[in-house]
Amino acid sequence: MVVIINDKSMAISEAKNLARQSVRAFVTSPSNELAEVRAYQVIDLYQNRLSESEKLKRGIAMTITCSESPCLTKGGKVSVQIRVTAKGVDGLTSDVVADASEFVDLWR
Repeated sequence: MVVIINDKSMAISEAKNLARQSVRAFVTSPSNELAEVRAYQVIDLYQNRLSESEKLKRGIAMTITCSESPCLTKGGKVSVQIRVTAKGVDGLTSDVVADASEFVDLWR
């Protein structure tokens, strides 16, 4: 039971942190073309630091939504949702979802 609680706790922390960092990377991007690339790069860099066994224990998915089109329109809101699917030692999986939002700088 402790291992399952620890895995869930770790997934919650990961999801919140990755959502915050990804949305920040997105809204501070110099262009719309690079914004999504930068957000996904946050996820890739994080996953590259995990061991192979840790990568297999959880999956990470990201969804990006924008209030404006193009996304980096001044004052527009960008939201990132991170879903971490944690697989416990018992084979059961649980999903953890975290959201983070930021506004695009009005003085871009």
